[in-house]
Amino acid sequence: MSKRHLRVQNGVLELSRYLQHAPTALGVLLSGRVPAALRERTLLAVSVANRCRYCAFVHALWARLTGVEAPQIEALLRSTADDEVALGVARQFVAEGGALSDEARRSLVEAYGDKLARDIEALLHLIDLANLSGNTFDAFLARLRAPQPFDAQAALETLFFQSTAAVYLPLLGIIALARRNVSWLKDLPS
Repeated sequence: MSKRHLRVQNGVLELSRYLQHAPTALGVLLSGRVPAALRERTLLAVSVANRCRYCAFVHALWARLTGVEAPQIEALLRSTADDEVALGVARQFVAEGGALSDEARRSLVEAYGDKLARDIEALLHLIDLANLSGNTFDAFLARLRAPQPFDAQAALETLFFQSTAAVYLPLLGIIALARRNVSWLKDLPS
């Protein structure tokens, strides 16, 4: 399966999904309503499922900083950790193309209550858009290695690259250096 990224056909849908949940997501990030370790494990599970190396790197480090042990992070990076409802729902969310089924939403509500379930759902949409952004940046880099005809998708990727290079290029260097020095980061998606 190829990496999901922003495309001419899905860009508006992905952005509208995010905007629908943006106020809740920002409230969650600013308030700490979702426990930090749960938040980072869930965001890492989505990032790994979406194969976004940038977000996986950042959330693996943040998970470690919130007290998640290295073996648990390694399991998340290998997609073998399913010790919480949120992690399974996160992977299902990605498998469904960034959509949360009614059954998955019910599972979240049963496990965490209505308010925390809505907060987790908002985080899923936030990280999904971030993952698609990172993967779109990588799609542009791949286009440089194997040139393809310039079409609407190429224009989108070029515009996206120009607007995000200041964030992603330094992060690429940091990821490369960190992988050499931190054993559990070697399992990051590439």
